[in-house]
Amino acid sequence: MSSGDRKAVRKAAEALDAAREGLRTVTERIQRDAMREASVFYPRAAPLEEVQRGLRDGEAFVLYGFCLDQLVAFVLTREDARMLPVGPAMEIALACEQARFVGPDADPAAAHKTLKSLLVEPLGLEKE
Repeated sequence: MSSGDRKAVRKAAEALDAAREGLRTVTERIQRDAMREASVFYPRAAPLEEVQRGLRDGEAFVLYGFCLDQLVAFVLTREDARMLPVGPAMEIALACEQARFVGPDADPAAAHKTLKSLLVEPLGLEKE
């Protein structure tokens, strides 16, 4: 092999090494970016204590859910976490549907009062 051929092989090997290093660098950057953005695409649920710290005095986080024929509520305040029955699921679902169809000229106060009595008052959060 002539010295010119050796130089060409050495240059080609150096170019290959540089390309591999560049590929490694880009791959690492993509992996770092993916890990940083994973919290957006795959969020994790915050622990109860973290959510509680985010609530101000007098605030509550309420999550409603259906369990068989009952509506239940998970109520989280700064000081407390509890789950309680709210009422019959069908009665509450019907009241919610009726509130959706209050006409544009109708006074929504009655629907508001009904929903408040069914969804908010059973939680016992309002101050006397």
